[in-house]
Amino acid sequence: MEDLMTYQNLRGGELIFQKIQKPPKAKWNSALEAFEFLLDFEKETHDELLKVHKIAVDHNDFHLRDWLETNFLCDMVKHLEELGWIVTNLRRVGTGTGEFVFEEQYFKEPLKIHTMRNSMDTAYAQVQ
Repeated sequence: MEDLMTYQNLRGGELIFQKIQKPPKAKWNSALEAFEFLLDFEKETHDELLKVHKIAVDHNDFHLRDWLETNFLCDMVKHLEELGWIVTNLRRVGTGTGEFVFEEQYFKEPLKIHTMRNSMDTAYAQVQ
């Protein structure tokens, strides 16, 4: 969000800070519950950025449109897809040992995410 504040200052805007409310929940019973909350939060954030983008479109502000797409929206779509994949697979493996193994494999080597994603999706499709 620092980028957004810098951009707003660059364009001559005024920053008005408001109190940030804490999330309605701060402790979750499982990784699935936490990631579902995170996915919903990210979707809300994405929707708010799309509203700003629509205002830029309506006012023919091509610079703001490009800046939002380049700095936020494109990456956010990839992030939402990744979170959706995590939530789906946490639902598949269930709680307990499955959740533990998923977390160990997924978060230990994040650079191998796509290889793991493809192999898990293929394995799941074969079971179906």
